[in-house]
Amino acid sequence: MDPVMKLDELYNQYDDWFFAGDFAAADNELAKTDPAAIQPEISVGVLTITGVWKKNLQNRQDFFDRTRDHFIKLFGETRTNKILHGLDFK
Repeated sequence: MDPVMKLDELYNQYDDWFFAGDFAAADNELAKTDPAAIQPEISVGVLTITGVWKKNLQNRQDFFDRTRDHFIKLFGETRTNKILHGLDFK
């Protein structure tokens, strides 16, 4: 699927969960999503979408860490740090 279409779909799904207060559904999606199985821009999009709600998402930091590990394998540490800059929200 085209990354732009997939991102649009994800934004809509996460927005639906967040505005319904269904953080558990969003958190479960983060837990089961494998960053190595999706396009890098999708992983960045998921981190962007979920950043504001991170305090309600126990699995977000783990998703960030798994994404970072995968990106380091793809792009190296320096480029990964630039790509993910500001998305950690620690």
